[in-house]
Amino acid sequence: MFVYGTLMFDEVLLALLGRVPAARRALLVDHARLAVRGAVYPGVVPRAGTAVEGLLLDGLTASELQRLDDYESSMYERQPVEVECDGSRACAQAWIVAPPGRVRLLDVVWDVECFAREHLADYAARCRHYAARGGISPGA
Repeated sequence: MFVYGTLMFDEVLLALLGRVPAARRALLVDHARLAVRGAVYPGVVPRAGTAVEGLLLDGLTASELQRLDDYESSMYERQPVEVECDGSRACAQAWIVAPPGRVRLLDVVWDVECFAREHLADYAARCRHYAARGGISPGA
């Protein structure tokens, strides 16, 4: 699974899955990671000539993948993608913003460092609460 936003952070993965899966750096070519209006998390959409740095999570179980599918809002669709990883190409999946959700995207690149500095602690706490009770996605 290729992740590019909040799921790149160990604190979020630990809150949602109870563990941090093995991960490798990866690049999703011809896509852009954009800020979402009114949210601290990003969305990715196809965009020629741009690329998104992220992580390729290895060894997710079926139940963990289901948990992450449940965590992602209906704004996203899990789609097959090809990423560059370790000098070669790999098939993966990623949550891409579905066309109806794209109206919420700003034409501004999502700032990973800003999220880590200003929002990560609160977001991870919301993820722990979400995982403990189920229910509404922490980003909603």
